[in-house]
Amino acid sequence: MEQLIGQAKRLVARGLNPDRKWLESSLDSYNDESYRVSLLVLEGSPAKGYIIANYGTRQVIAFDDDGKG
Repeated sequence: MEQLIGQAKRLVARGLNPDRKWLESSLDSYNDESYRVSLLVLEGSPAKGYIIANYGTRQVIAFDDDGKG
């Protein structure tokens, strides 16, 4: 999953200032890491991109600042 998240980060952040930070929040359903859901937001005003990582289904979905995935 970390490799997929890294690829998504590079895709969303392309052409943007490389000093922007990713803000992350995660929740482990059932207190089990295999059911983790993470939301990552590329800082900015407005936010410059979003990533949703669902560890249970092994899906990573990325959106750039105009909301296109």
